[in-house]
Parts: sequence; C-alpha cells; structure tokens
Amino acid sequence: TRSEGEDQLPAWSPDGLKVAFHSGQGDGTDIFVMDADGSNRVRLTDGNGSQHAAPSWSPDGQRIAFESTRHQPLASQVLTVAEYEIYTINVDGTDIKRVTQVSSPLAGARNPTWSPDNKQIAFEFQRGDRAIFRMSIAVINADGSGVYEVPNIELSGRFPRWSPIP
Repeated sequence: TRSEGEDQLPAWSPDGLKVAFHSGQGDGTDIFVMDADGSNRVRLTDGNGSQHAAPSWSPDGQRIAFESTRHQPLASQVLTVAEYEIYTINVDGTDIKRVTQVSSPLAGARNPTWSPDNKQIAFEFQRGDRAIFRMSIAVINADGSGVYEVPNIELSGRFPRWSPIP
C-alpha cells in the first residue's frame, strides 16, 4: 500500500486475488479491499470516525467480519474505553450487519475469525472491572445467534484461529 494512513492487519481473500485491511486516515479507521498488486483500493466502511479494524474473509469469499465501534456514539469513544462489537459486510461494501451484542462499559468483542464452513465466527471476548481485563474466546453463529464462551481457558484467550478442514 502507499497511503498517508497506517495500513494494518492484512487478510488475504480465499482465492488470493484480494487483500482486506484496515487503515487510519483522518478520524477513525476503515476497512479497505484492494487487488493483490495494490490496485483498485476500495473503502468498504463509511468513514464516519468510528474504529473499524481486524478484517477476516469468510472462506467462501463473500463476506468480511471485522471489529467496530460504529454502534457507540463518537463522543463517548473519546471519554471511555471503545466498546467493540463484531460486524460482517459483503465484499462490495453492502449489507453491513452487527453480529455480537456484548458491549457494556468495559466489555467488547474483537479479532474475529470465520469457521471453515462459513457458519460461525470465533472472537476474543474482553471484559473488565476497571482494575483488570480478562480475555476469553467465544464463538457465535454467523447470523448472530447461539453465542457461547469456550470453557477451560486458563489464561487470557486471545487472537482465535480455526484449523482448516482436514
């Protein structure tokens, strides 16, 4: 990339022809997609000053999951901890959907990753009590139903990833 912002966390499309990433240009960060050679850069999110980050391609290449603060009023992002939720969007920037509903003061969902069958999204579930944050791994159906926390993670669960289908 050759932009004025900070382009971070690239994710290859399943066919290897495109790259999704987030970039900070001005207020907030947005999700972008471009061809693998750096051409045809397109912003998918709305550039409204929210934080949109950590894109993850669905295995079928049709949608991208990402973490975002778009549901949180912009003024409160400056005064408090950003409350991230998981969203999905079509690769052409249409049909944005909020998948998780876990936000509360000092809680959030971050770093999404798709299951190999496109049916679920694992993510980092963060919660705290002003003194300490705890992270675990949770899984939710791609339609936003059936969330559950993975049990028996003794230390902080971070950056989940699925194994490929054997």
